[in-house]
This record gives sequence, structure tokens and C-alpha cells, in this order.
Amino acid sequence: MAITSEAFNSTNTGSITSPERIISAGAGNFDLSTGQNWTVGAIDIPQPTSGVAGQSGLIRVTAAPTSWPSGGALKYPGGSAPALTSFPAVIPFYVQDASNVLLGTPAEGIS
Repeated sequence: MAITSEAFNSTNTGSITSPERIISAGAGNFDLSTGQNWTVGAIDIPQPTSGVAGQSGLIRVTAAPTSWPSGGALKYPGGSAPALTSFPAVIPFYVQDASNVLLGTPAEGIS
């Protein structure tokens, strides 16, 4: 099947962006209703809030967090928080429901 120029006849006049949000220490500072792409450094990471089932995104980690939350919405691969050793690292996440935010396996040392 050939693709003709008629299939691509509109002009792109803008862009779709999803600005990276900063996770800061403290309850309520990882509000998923405000974005899907996040960055975090050496802090105590708070539990995420306001996730909507089906939402997904990424967390870019620039330095080793001082702690990962336990006993809440974040669910870790293998049941344990990641022990990151190389930065930056990128971690995908998927909101299963408001009580379960599933973290994927980190990709570390991306350059």
C-alpha cells in the first residue's frame, strides 16, 4: 500500500508538551493531577496523590533519593524500592487505580 502526499496535507502550527514537574519533599508535593513527567533528586520522596486509573508517565532521578515511601500507593518491581547507583535514571510509572501506582524497572546512567 502506497502512502500518498494526501495523507499528510496539514501543517503543524504548534506542539504538544508536557512540562517536567519537580517532586519536592512533603505530603502532597507529588500531585499526579498536575503532570505526567517528573524529576527528583536527593530528597525523601512523598507518596503520589490524585492519580487517575490509566495515567502513565516518567520520573527522572538526578541523584539518589534519601528515601522512598513505603506502605502507600507506590508499588515497586519485586516489592522493593529501587537502589539506584547511576544517574540520571528514568523510571516509568502506571496508575492502576488511586491506591496503586506501579513503578517500572529503572533505566540508569543514561547519557
